[in-house]
Amino acid sequence: MIGQLIQVNVEKPQLQIRTTPSQFRVERDPPKLEIEREEGGLSISATPAKCIMDLSACRAQAGVQSACAAVSDNAQKGLEAAQEAAGEAATEGDLLLDGGRDTLCEIAREKSMPTPQSEGYSPYTMPDISWQPAQLKISYTADTLDVHFTQPQLKIEAEAGTVRVYTAGSSSVNFTYTGEPIYPHAIDLKA
Repeated sequence: MIGQLIQVNVEKPQLQIRTTPSQFRVERDPPKLEIEREEGGLSISATPAKCIMDLSACRAQAGVQSACAAVSDNAQKGLEAAQEAAGEAATEGDLLLDGGRDTLCEIAREKSMPTPQSEGYSPYTMPDISWQPAQLKISYTADTLDVHFTQPQLKIEAEAGTVRVYTAGSSSVNFTYTGEPIYPHAIDLKA
């Protein structure tokens, strides 16, 4: 019967758990690849072969002269021939004045005598012949590639999670009398 007169309320303690999840962050920059190209080249230069012939000694031996020397020599020979012709004419005139009838025949015979002919030409000086070979220069420079690779840095950050445990209230036991007062002068528990 006492069990009906007393009401017992038991409040259980409240336990709250709050968790903060851990965080894990990874940051990564993309890798960089740089390629630079420097162009090379091909160059070709050619010099043709040269043949050098010096015939001046052979021509001088054969009596062949350069144009300038031939003009100068012919001018000198012409002057000498004019002087010689004038001298011969004076000599022939003196012979004709002093001589008789055979003098004219003798002058004609001297003038009609053939001049000796040369038998040919055989040079003893050979021409100076020299040559320079052809030259070919080839220069080749290969292209160059510069490759630069930059590895990114990896950044890792981790924050630990937390667990907080606390009680929202404490446990308590409340007794309440629900029946009639047993003693009339007792304290009113309801008040």
